[in-house]
Amino acid sequence: MDSFINDLFSILEINTIYNDDLKPFGSGNIKCLNRMLELGKNNGFETRNLDNYCGYIEHGKGSEILGVLCHLDVVDVNKSKWNTDPFKPIILDNKIYARGALDDKGPLMASFYALKELKEENFIPNKRIRLIMGCNEESGSKCMEYYKMHAEEPTISFSPDAEYPVIFGEKAILTIKISGKIDSIIKEYKAGVKFNIVPDYAKCTLNNNETLEFYGKASHAMEPSLGINAIDKSIDYLKSLYDDKFINFLDKYFNNDLDGSKINSKSHSDIMGDLTSNLAILEVKDNKFSMIINYRMPNESDYDNIINNLTNILKPYNFNLEVLDYMPLHIVDPNSKLVQTLLKSYIKYTNDFNAKPISIGGGTYAKSFKNSVAFGTRFPDEEDICHIDNEYVNIDSLKLSIKIIKDAIKELSK
Repeated sequence: MDSFINDLFSILEINTIYNDDLKPFGSGNIKCLNRMLELGKNNGFETRNLDNYCGYIEHGKGSEILGVLCHLDVVDVNKSKWNTDPFKPIILDNKIYARGALDDKGPLMASFYALKELKEENFIPNKRIRLIMGCNEESGSKCMEYYKMHAEEPTISFSPDAEYPVIFGEKAILTIKISGKIDSIIKEYKAGVKFNIVPDYAKCTLNNNETLEFYGKASHAMEPSLGINAIDKSIDYLKSLYDDKFINFLDKYFNNDLDGSKINSKSHSDIMGDLTSNLAILEVKDNKFSMIINYRMPNESDYDNIINNLTNILKPYNFNLEVLDYMPLHIVDPNSKLVQTLLKSYIKYTNDFNAKPISIGGGTYAKSFKNSVAFGTRFPDEEDICHIDNEYVNIDSLKLSIKIIKDAIKELSK
């Protein structure tokens, strides 16, 4: 096994799911960050740990900074649904199976090796190249907020945490919580783990103590149509049996609603596409409920539209509405030097001459900085397996990304 695979395995083996066993984001993230900083130091780079929120590996000198933005944290796992141990990486059919293999430890290691090879070739950049590594991308990107308060912002940057060819725009992301008191046949209910995952399992206990389980298919919240929402399946079943005010409320406004239509907030942009909606979490206990919904919005006006519509819908029920998080729309001129340089690096190694800049519903670290975009590393013909069971990355694709990222860094900093 070559050094690249060995080094990648060394961070995939570390469980970096967010927890509070050690501030700020858990002992696993701290261990993984220090492992990457150790690799950087051992290879002759300047390194810095920003109080375990994030850190960076740096090469070169200059007043400007080219940032490469990656994250170490990963989403939750349900080990019973994995064919292998998610934190014991394994190679099968030239694919590495592990949580974080594609999102985002594989791309991080590809970026590090791109920088490592440039250094070994004695490439002298005209600006500092800074590989910035955060520990909280999947749970709010507080790491980047901390970075901006304690370190210099990149002049330009890209995040290899999405797909090729290059992403010039990311939808706004709104996560809201609805809660309140209910009188329902549902005694207890639990489904969902994170706002950015379509829930694949729901468990419901009725007042007669009958317990029901519902199974779906997980997918990334930016493409809810690729999943099967277990909450939706449960509502479909329960509404067919019971005339229940709470169940009817869920069915009327949220059940099987992937585009905001049921709350009269459907929206489209020619640049960004359609608004998407993911009913991510639902919990009921002691005659109280809470639910979390994640919206990916293509227009600036969508925020006020959703909030106003929900406020009016919830008023008769006396339910509470809370905004948990909001990330604004992010667009960089697709004809800018940054976007076009990245696109050329992609085309150079793929011969995909029809490739054009695209926009997505996902949110990356690119949102944290002005002149920043997402760039790779999933290729257009590859399955999107981020945030789902049995996550994997193709080794050949990852090694091709080393060449693409290396070329991009070189062109943007020479």
